[in-house]
Amino acid sequence: MLSSGYFPVCLLKFLSGLFLSWSLRRRIRSQPHSDSTFLPAGSCHPAVLLFQAAAAVCIFFVYVLVSASFSEAFAGGSGEERTDNAARSRVPMGVTDPGGYWGRKAEGWFFYADPGSGDHSDGKQPEHPEEIPLTTAWLRVNLPKYLDLAIDNPTSENVRAYLYLQRLALDRAQRFSEAVKEEVAGNYFLDEISRRPVASFGAAVFDQISLRARESLMKKLGDRLSLIYVFDSGDAATVSFSKLVGSVRDDYGIYVRAARTGQETDESGYFSDAVPGAQLLQSLGIAVLPAVFIYSEGTGLVPLVQGYLSHRELVDRIILLSHREGIISDEEYESTLPFRRRPPFQTGIVFFSAHRVGSLVQPGDLVKYFEGQYETEKNFSSAADGGR
Repeated sequence: MLSSGYFPVCLLKFLSGLFLSWSLRRRIRSQPHSDSTFLPAGSCHPAVLLFQAAAAVCIFFVYVLVSASFSEAFAGGSGEERTDNAARSRVPMGVTDPGGYWGRKAEGWFFYADPGSGDHSDGKQPEHPEEIPLTTAWLRVNLPKYLDLAIDNPTSENVRAYLYLQRLALDRAQRFSEAVKEEVAGNYFLDEISRRPVASFGAAVFDQISLRARESLMKKLGDRLSLIYVFDSGDAATVSFSKLVGSVRDDYGIYVRAARTGQETDESGYFSDAVPGAQLLQSLGIAVLPAVFIYSEGTGLVPLVQGYLSHRELVDRIILLSHREGIISDEEYESTLPFRRRPPFQTGIVFFSAHRVGSLVQPGDLVKYFEGQYETEKNFSSAADGGR
């Protein structure tokens, strides 16, 4: 950019040149023309040459002044901007940050100024500040980031910012927990206590009722099914399991047809009438001994277990598979459960009203839909619960 004193200097030079030219021309005219006779033919008087040189100097300064003014007017910016453009033009190919070292290398090495200390903004506040909704979804994403920031740089502001956000999340969780307790209390559909008591005395009562129902049902199964038991009579662990299967036979009157592999004698003493069963391993697809199967006229052979089970687990599987195969009814099976069983929610294609909360169905419509499925189940008889 031209300095403030550049134009007066050029103007002074221009006027000085004009005055010099005028004075020389006047002197030439005042001198007699006889001097010209001493000049060679075709040459000019020295004063004329001096006049022409002064005029050329004046014209040069005028050209410099005019060209500088026009170049500044049409360059599209101030001298500082042209300097920046010139600096950017010198940035090597592939450098994507002209404002870095290559664009500002004249300022010196990096430690002379802190890049983060200056205010690079124009001092104006944004017209539309960023809106940050402190929702649970926002906290779920950003709370770990503030934790990392506080750990990496534990300044007072960083630590307090994380703690305030954590406090906000904990307060919301506490309010949600209190709201859940209020809604669950007294609501048969939502309260798990309605299915099984939490109190120890109530849970013990449910266990006793289900145990009596199990014992009664297992005795009924003695007339509906039998067990096929294949074991290795020479295995010490199988001897203990044979005693367990024998106790199920004796306690509930279930017929057990036993087949053995290995030595001819049964050391457990429960299945001395076991027949050789080596040929059954391939025909029944047995890979591990001992193996137990359920048999009934309606279902045929149903695999129960290949391996070892406890007495409780063996009884549970017999009841479970008997229910799956239709040997016992749903009411008989549910009477053996240590909790109240509810019918499952019917889910599928459901048409709700067009009023939505964003992409979600209105909460009120969902409540009406699910609670409507249990309207007929609110009053249930004690007989259906097995006396519970």
